[in-house]
Amino acid sequence: MTTRAVALETGIAVGTLYDYFPDQEALLSGYVRHCIEALLARLDAEVIAPAGIDWRERVKRLVRITCDTRLEGLPAFDHEMLMLEHRVAEPKHHRRVYDELAGRWLQAFAACKDLQPASSPATLYALLTDAWGGRRYRLLVQPEAAGDDWVREMEAMVMARLSSPR
Repeated sequence: MTTRAVALETGIAVGTLYDYFPDQEALLSGYVRHCIEALLARLDAEVIAPAGIDWRERVKRLVRITCDTRLEGLPAFDHEMLMLEHRVAEPKHHRRVYDELAGRWLQAFAACKDLQPASSPATLYALLTDAWGGRRYRLLVQPEAAGDDWVREMEAMVMARLSSPR
């Protein structure tokens, strides 16, 4: 990938693209940020904002959107992108993404008014770490795996944890 090729593909003048993205690393960083913002917006729209859905449906949506790397409507972030991420993502960037996701998970569970008893923040952080870490590790070691079975298993594990006595 070259910045010039991206400019030609998008129809943006090369000079204009360089104004916003002076090099490949800046372009990659912008794309990774776009992927995260799209994921967060999807969580807001389909998990946090909807009224009138029970906790089970809300949590299934939360886990599917967090874990499924092939959801229609989200920008592609696959094995190849994960392999490039080290060029642009510093530890502070990983921390920011995790904190943003954790905030959305906490908001999602706050919207689960019918989930009793409420889960502790420690439980929610552990479930998020399992889901997000699992997604990333699967992209690393099993890039060709479709993941539907794995996503269903993640949903089942989270549901089982939430349904068990605490």
